[in-house]
Amino acid sequence: MNRSDVLEIISDERDFQEEMLTAGRTDMRPGLQLGSVIAAMEHNLAEARAAWYKGSGNNPEAMDFIRKVSALGVQAGESFGMPVRKR
Repeated sequence: MNRSDVLEIISDERDFQEEMLTAGRTDMRPGLQLGSVIAAMEHNLAEARAAWYKGSGNNPEAMDFIRKVSALGVQAGESFGMPVRKR
């Protein structure tokens, strides 16, 4: 899979997060502080690890959670700013 496809999928997941907030889904929280975003990322990484442990092959179940973690990182960047990589 190429990078542009991966980034498009992460962007779609981020759109989904916003749609679920707008729809009032009870497990979605608006206006998370950075620590809460980190906790959500850690939770989803633990879920990815569990899915990987139980899975086989390419672990698509684990990658579902990696997609969520990636979109949470985008959300953090949107909310708190993303520093430019210093080279």
